[in-house]
Amino acid sequence: MYKPIKSEKNVSLDTIGIKRLVDENGTKKAYVKKRRAKAITKAVMHRMFGLQSELNGDYRQAYMCNEYLFQNGTKITSNYCAKKCCTVCNRIKGAQHLHKYGYRILDLKDIYLVTLTDKNVGRGELESNVDQMYKALSRIKKNFYYHKMKIHGFRSFECTYSFEAGFNPHFHFIVQGKENAELLLRLWLAQFPNASVKGQNIKKVGNTKKDLLEVFKYIAKPITKGYYSPAAYDEIMRTVKRHRTTEALGCIRGRLENDTDTISLNELEAQEITFKGNTVQLWQYVNELYDYVNFEGELLIDEPLDLKTLNAIEIINKSIIAENEKEQKLSNTEAFAKARSRIKEVEFF
Repeated sequence: MYKPIKSEKNVSLDTIGIKRLVDENGTKKAYVKKRRAKAITKAVMHRMFGLQSELNGDYRQAYMCNEYLFQNGTKITSNYCAKKCCTVCNRIKGAQHLHKYGYRILDLKDIYLVTLTDKNVGRGELESNVDQMYKALSRIKKNFYYHKMKIHGFRSFECTYSFEAGFNPHFHFIVQGKENAELLLRLWLAQFPNASVKGQNIKKVGNTKKDLLEVFKYIAKPITKGYYSPAAYDEIMRTVKRHRTTEALGCIRGRLENDTDTISLNELEAQEITFKGNTVQLWQYVNELYDYVNFEGELLIDEPLDLKTLNAIEIINKSIIAENEKEQKLSNTEAFAKARSRIKEVEFF
């Protein structure tokens, strides 16, 4: 039997769920997805603790996010951390933003997805580079205002990392009008003349919410191309800590007086649960089982974790070894190049 530990008294109980984001038949499916996000968050945060980062407090809160589910009848509530590093909360926030702004954006008609990026940067360079990107964005907005033009749509920030290419921070925009999209790109390249033109992109957006998913997703994926670096992920999180990663633009900004399509992390109703009966239960997440367990030892999901997520967790758990091996390989390559260079110098003389 698993005995849940007592939660901290200063942690508020947010009655948050995604009732408005799934139909009644999708309740268990929603919890399967939440369990998947919880398992990934748990594995990622466990690797972050050893870094002794300034964000360790955030990582610990993310580690404990959704640790308990409180069932009262057919309603379930839980505690949410609302941290940018938490996969569970980011997934919910992305769905909330899509639900809140999606149809408003589609109503604009003639919309385009614009991707803007600078050149890739290495370790220790991300923060200053992203600061420059946000300052450039501010200057571009002033330029639009000066020419009495407005950007209507939505903007998000994303950053990827790979050992070979380094960090790739970029913005995704959904904007109305091809003229505005092309002007946005020209002004960006004027700010970053060394940026590759191939790294930027403009494409027409379809007329469904699914077509908007690119701009309503994660800040950073922990795993890129089968590789995870705790130090790199920490650098991304420390960088975005001071910046607004999503923003509604122009006529999409703000609330209408009769607008009821508004969702925030603290305003959602408790979620209706239809697959565990009408009862009072306390469910605790058990990492070894990848499931929630009650006092009687009953499993909430009672299904194996999918293979894709298990593989991702294995990559995360082996991340330190993999990173050391890559660094050693790079070090050996550099040493070999230096040795070849010295040989050529000897041959020259």
